[in-house]
Amino acid sequence: MRGTADRLEFPDASFDVVIYRFCLYLCDVEDYARIMVECERVLAANGFVIILDFFADMPHSTQYHHYASVKSHKVGWAALFQKHSHYVRLHHTIAHQRGGHFTLAREEWVGLSLLAKM
Repeated sequence: MRGTADRLEFPDASFDVVIYRFCLYLCDVEDYARIMVECERVLAANGFVIILDFFADMPHSTQYHHYASVKSHKVGWAALFQKHSHYVRLHHTIAHQRGGHFTLAREEWVGLSLLAKM
């Protein structure tokens, strides 16, 4: 099935876990609120959201290196979800995008977050 994160073709409360894996960074900023609403809608009570994506403590956008006309966005995804809904962050880890080791190089950060829907 093909679709987009802002329009999920699934019934309400149909999933116990929703996983975002390296997809949010390419979504349009204007769609973030709708993406979170859709996640909230399809996620069952006491469900979990797992986010593995490029991470930034200060949101910013850059030109996507594969396509010049596309922007890549680095955001603190877990905090963004928590701001817009009823999620509690259970876990958050930041690592280097290649190899998973710790790094201070912010441009290389990838975040792994586990959120619970309360």
